[in-house]
Amino acid sequence: MQRPIFRFRNLRLDPATRQLWRDGERVALPLKSFDCLTYLIEHRDRAVGRDELVAAVWGRVEVSDKLLGQTLLRARRAIGDAGGEHASIRTLPRFGYHWEEPVEIEMPIVEPATRTPAPEANGLEPPVAAAPPGPIAVEAPSPAAPPHSRTRISRRVKFAVAALLLLALGAAALVHRWPARPADAPASQEGHLVLVLPVSGAGSGEESWIRLGAMDYLASRLRKANGLHVLPSEQTVALLGHDSTADQRGESDLHRFEQMTGASYILAPRIAHSGDSWNATLDVYHDRGTQSFEAQAAAPLQAMAQVANRFVEKIGLSPGEAPEPPSSPTETLQRIDAALLAGDLEQARALTEAAPAESRRDPAFVIRAARIAFRSGEIDQAERSLQPLDREDAAVPAEVRAQAALGLGGIAVYRQDFAAAERRYGEAITALGEAGAPMLLGKAYMERGVVRGVSQRFDEAMADFGRARVQLELAGDRLGGANLDTNLGLVETLRNRYSEAAAAYERAVAAFARFGVNDNLAIALQGQAYVQRMLVNLDAAQASSERMAGLAEHLRNPLLLRRMALSRAQVMLDRGQLGEASSLVQRHLSGADGSGEDPVFAVLRARVLIEQGRSAEALADADRELDAMERQDSPNSEMYLSEAAGIYVDAALRSDDSARAERFLQRLKHSRQVPQDDARAFIEELATARIAAARGDADAAAHFAKAMALAENRAPRDRVTAGCAFADFLLARKATQDATAVLGRLVPYADRDYDAARTVARLYAALGNDELAGRAQADARRLAGERSR
Repeated sequence: MQRPIFRFRNLRLDPATRQLWRDGERVALPLKSFDCLTYLIEHRDRAVGRDELVAAVWGRVEVSDKLLGQTLLRARRAIGDAGGEHASIRTLPRFGYHWEEPVEIEMPIVEPATRTPAPEANGLEPPVAAAPPGPIAVEAPSPAAPPHSRTRISRRVKFAVAALLLLALGAAALVHRWPARPADAPASQEGHLVLVLPVSGAGSGEESWIRLGAMDYLASRLRKANGLHVLPSEQTVALLGHDSTADQRGESDLHRFEQMTGASYILAPRIAHSGDSWNATLDVYHDRGTQSFEAQAAAPLQAMAQVANRFVEKIGLSPGEAPEPPSSPTETLQRIDAALLAGDLEQARALTEAAPAESRRDPAFVIRAARIAFRSGEIDQAERSLQPLDREDAAVPAEVRAQAALGLGGIAVYRQDFAAAERRYGEAITALGEAGAPMLLGKAYMERGVVRGVSQRFDEAMADFGRARVQLELAGDRLGGANLDTNLGLVETLRNRYSEAAAAYERAVAAFARFGVNDNLAIALQGQAYVQRMLVNLDAAQASSERMAGLAEHLRNPLLLRRMALSRAQVMLDRGQLGEASSLVQRHLSGADGSGEDPVFAVLRARVLIEQGRSAEALADADRELDAMERQDSPNSEMYLSEAAGIYVDAALRSDDSARAERFLQRLKHSRQVPQDDARAFIEELATARIAAARGDADAAAHFAKAMALAENRAPRDRVTAGCAFADFLLARKATQDATAVLGRLVPYADRDYDAARTVARLYAALGNDELAGRAQADARRLAGERSR
C-alpha cells in the first residue's frame, strides 16, 4: 500500500521519497528531522509522547533532550513554523508534542511496473521479514531504479494471525455486561477509575460464589447505574494473579493496586451472614484514607447494592436503580460469572443448564452460554447460540446485539475468515452507536482495526485504532489500551514500520507486566522479540527471550508455550547459542498431536546443524521436511515453504552441491503460492544469485543486484543478508572496488551481527586497511557464539 502525501499551507511532504517541497521547490531537511515531522503528522489525531517519538525515529530511547530539541528545531525551521500561539508543532510540557495544523491527504499515482513478476511462495533461510523501520539514508530511487513492489504480507502475517487468535482466545472474545455510561453522568467523576476487589468474608461451599460473583455485581452496578469508570472484573482477577483467593487489604497492598491501575477509588467489600440477614461493609480507599459504608439486607446482592448506593451518594452521584430483589435471576447470573472468572467452565456450564428454561432464553444467559462454549472449544455451538441475537429485533437490546456480533467476530477470527470478522465488528459498532459502552466500543474498533490491518488496509486500520484508544481511555481501561498497543505493534509490523512497532510493543509489555497478565505479556514479548530481530537488535531480542522463558512456568496454553519456544529458538540461533537452541528444538520436535516430528522445529534443527558446520547432516531429511512443510503451507503457517526451502538451499551450497540447491529452488518455484508470503520473491532471487555464483554463471551479478533491490524494501535484517552474500561474491572475484559499494550498508550492523562483522572484516582486509579489518574481526569473534565458521 502506498503511503499518502501530506499537504499543508504551500508545503508538500512525501514520506515514501522522503522529500519536502515548498511551492514546487525541494526543501533540504536532515533525515531525522524529516522522520520526526512525518511521525507527528501521521499521528496528528493525538498527542505523541517524547519517548514514543524518540523510539519511532531513532529506534531507541536513550536520546538526549538537546539532540531531540535540535532535530525538531530544524524541522520547524524547514516548514516555517514560527512557534507561539500558531505553532504547527505544539510542545506539551512534561509529555511531548502534537501536530496542530490542518493537513490534506493526497494518494500518489503509481505507474504500472514493467518487470517480470516473480512467483510468490516461500523463502530462504536467513530469516526475512518486512521493510525497515523507515527509509534508509539514501537518495530516493530514480525512475530507472527497480520500482517498489506493492506491500505484501508474509511471515509478519503468520505472527499477526497467530497472535490475534491467541488474543481472541485468551482475552475472552465473547464478552458480557459492559454497560453504556448514562448521558447525564456527572462530569465531576468522569476521570475517576474505580477498582473493586473480591468480597471477603464469604464462606466455602454454597457461599463461595459470593467472593467473585458479588464483586462483579458491585462493579457492574457502579458502572451501569452511575457512570463511573470501573475496572473490568476479568482485569481485577488478572491483577491479583496467584493471590486472587487471598485477602489483600493492608494499606501497602491498596497503595500498590492504586499505583498499578491508576484507580482513584479502591473498594474492598466484606460480607457476613448472620441468621436471616447479610451484613455488607464497603471499605473505600481514596487519597491515602479509608472510609467505610455498611448495610444489611436479606440477600448478599441486595446488601451490596445498598452499600454501593451509600458510597455513590457520598461522592455526589445518583444512587441509581433500586436493588435487585433477592430471588431475581441476577444471583444466578453472578454465580455463573463467578465460575467464569475463576476459570471453572464446568461449574459455569452446570449453573447455566440448571437455570429455568425461561431464564435460559434470556439474552444474558445466552451470551454466557456462548462464552462457555467458545472457551471450551465448542465453536459451532457458540455460533449457533449467538446468531439469533445478532439481528434487528426490538426484543433484543442494541447492546446485546453488539455483544453477539463481537462474539461472532471472535469466532470468525478463530476460523480466519477475516472478511466475516470485519463485518461482525462493524455490526457491533453500528449497534452500539457513538454513545455506546466505551469499553465495548473500544474493543470493537480495535478488533476491526486488526482484521483490516491483516487485509493490508492500513489507513482504515489506524483510524479504527485511533477511535479505539479514545473509547478505552474514556473507559479508564488500561489493559484494553495495552491490548490495543499489542495489536498496533502487529499492524505497524505489517506496514514495514518496525520502529513504530517496537514502541507499541514496549508500551504493551510494560502495561501487561504491571498488571501481571502473563498470557498477554508473552504474546507482546513475542512480537517485541520478532521486531528486535528484524532491526538486528539482538541484545534486546535476547532480553525479550529471557523474559519469555521466565513466564513459561506460569502459562498453561500449549499453543502459546510452543510459539514462545519457537521465538526463543530463533533468537538463540541468531546469537550463535547453538547448544541451547538445539536443546530447545529437540524438546519441541515431537508434533503437538504426537503423530510425528513437528516440521517447523525439524527445519530449525537443520538450521542448528548448518551453523555447527554439519550441512550434510542438515540435508539428510530435507525432502521429507519440505513435503511436510508443503502440506501445511497456509496463511497461518508459522514458517512458509519458502523459508524452509531457503534453509536447505543454504545447506546444499555449503556442501558444494549446487545441483541439489537448484532442485530445492525449482521445487519452491513450482509450489503453490501463498499470497501472504511476501518473503518468497526476495528469497528466490537471492537463492538464484547464490546458485548462479556457485556455478560461475555470467548473470550472477545481475541476480544479486535484483536481490539487493528487493531487500531495500524490507527489514534491516534482509539488507544485511543480501549485502553479505553480494559482497562475498564480489570479493571472491577480486572485484574489491565494486564490493566497497556494499560496505556502507553493512558497517552499521557490524558490531551486532556476526555475518555483517565477518564480511566487513574481509572487505577492509581486501582494501588493505588492517586496523579496521582487525576491529571487525574482533566483533566477529565476539558475536560468533558457538558457530563453527
